[in-house]
Amino acid sequence: MKFESKLLRGFLELAPKEDIRYYLNGVHVKGNRIEVTNGHYCFVGHQENDVEEKIFSLIGSKIPQKAVETEIVKTTCEELGDTYIAIHRDNFKRPVGSNVVEFRDGNFPDIDKAVAGDFKECSQSEIRIQSCFLGLPAKVFGKDANMMTMTLNEKGVAKLSFEEKLSGNITGYVMPFRAK
Repeated sequence: MKFESKLLRGFLELAPKEDIRYYLNGVHVKGNRIEVTNGHYCFVGHQENDVEEKIFSLIGSKIPQKAVETEIVKTTCEELGDTYIAIHRDNFKRPVGSNVVEFRDGNFPDIDKAVAGDFKECSQSEIRIQSCFLGLPAKVFGKDANMMTMTLNEKGVAKLSFEEKLSGNITGYVMPFRAK
């Protein structure tokens, strides 16, 4: 499995770390989609190559900033058996770091079902969204995620669409906030 390191780095940053729903504590990949959610927000990105369905996280240090490509490879060791390692490479395909990969079992939520509906320009006078989630894209993806368009569906889900500078064709969704 190969990923653009910047995309994977951002999605791992967005993934919950200690959610009681253990299957959310990682990145979900299926086909050419990469997804992450904590139940309050979710982000969906796309990559060039298709991969089989997996939920995983990386153990150890973060993906190096020099890395442009990350490949997950299977290694076999007599003492440990089959182990998966993420190898991070720079522009010249030289390794610049690695992590052990931890896969998780579980049923990752169907993002398409959770956010289904027609998204339209925001015309409501009052929208209730937890503001901490609106700053996540800029925090994680940097200046490439500074400009976004927000639209809503009939369920109150906010869709965050980013300008094309953000690689991976990323779309974010923030679930509505329900207050009494």
